[in-house]
Amino acid sequence: RELNREYLALAPTTSRGGGLKAYGTGGGVIGGLQSGNLPIKNWTLGNWPNAEKITTQTFMERYRLEAGMKPCGESVACSIQCERRIKMDDPKYGKSFGKGPEYETLAALGSMTLVDNIEAIIRANDLCDDLGVDTISVGSIIAWAMEAYEKGVLRETDIGFPLKWGDGDAVIKLIQMIAFKEGIGALLSEGVKEASRKIGGGSEKFAVHTKGLEVAMHNPRLYHTMGVLFSVSNIGGSHLQGMGMLVERGLLLPEYGIGSVPENVQSKIKAAVVHQSLCAFMDSTGQCKFGVFGVIDFERVASMFNAITGRSEDKDSILKIGDRIWYLERLLNIKLGLKPEDDKLPDRFVREPVQECPAKGAVCPIEALLPEFYKARELDPTTGMPSQETLERLKLDV
Repeated sequence: RELNREYLALAPTTSRGGGLKAYGTGGGVIGGLQSGNLPIKNWTLGNWPNAEKITTQTFMERYRLEAGMKPCGESVACSIQCERRIKMDDPKYGKSFGKGPEYETLAALGSMTLVDNIEAIIRANDLCDDLGVDTISVGSIIAWAMEAYEKGVLRETDIGFPLKWGDGDAVIKLIQMIAFKEGIGALLSEGVKEASRKIGGGSEKFAVHTKGLEVAMHNPRLYHTMGVLFSVSNIGGSHLQGMGMLVERGLLLPEYGIGSVPENVQSKIKAAVVHQSLCAFMDSTGQCKFGVFGVIDFERVASMFNAITGRSEDKDSILKIGDRIWYLERLLNIKLGLKPEDDKLPDRFVREPVQECPAKGAVCPIEALLPEFYKARELDPTTGMPSQETLERLKLDV
């Protein structure tokens, strides 16, 4: 209890914790635009003048409910409280009461599709919550469909209506069609990998996913650690399998020897591997990553873990726990047919630079990064299997 009291007092006083408390995750929309991180028009643009219309600051100014924030669970003791609380009653898009959209949703349903109507995004977000649809995946598949429509791969007769960039009403309609597998929604419900494979026409080139999971809203052209982490993720393009972009933004991990922003291949791989294992450990314990990275160090995390479980872990042993989890997941994937060629990044990030913003001209040098990751994780480049020495070191009897 004493450790928890200390944490609750400390967390909102940190730069990271204070920023999340003030703006929630959606406060990152403008920062993402300015840095080159924000995905725009299915990852093809680096600038969008309308980004300010879809920020947390915009919708909270209009629709703040009471204090405007709460923990993301009824019984969660959290002093950061990054969930935004809103109350909207719009003549066109109806009522919304409760949780407002977060960064990933604002990007996926907003900048990815060029929808700048915040009320439409709020309605789309509520629909996704009510229907059990992931906002990152659904925003990505709709952005893919918009690009396919723009390029003539999908036609109005295929969809049932025009599908133009920026059409919030079309986004809302497609979410419902996807959830109930109606019309074109049945195809889109399978995700960009399968939809592009079935439609063809070159649409595979702009189907942005890894291992079949649509990529989260963080730009590997800018943050090379994310290119690696998306490529080798055990579940596909999730940012929660390793948040290396935080290190590249300056949220360092000096307790693990990461005391400066990584600049070369080796330091980026180290940051990716450490983040990967820490996220695996945190997922296994049910911890919120927002309340840890950039907020407290992992010696404190280990102390809190020990106080709850009665174990005697430290920062190094919890990293090893994360290592074991990551390798076990990897081994299961290999048993199910994973091959090294599946550890890849979409060409959009590798061969298609954007022509504006701070990331202008940049691509992710995955060809240089991936071999170094394999070396760091001691993976066989032919089979993808970890070395026998690694399995023995981690006491994985498989």
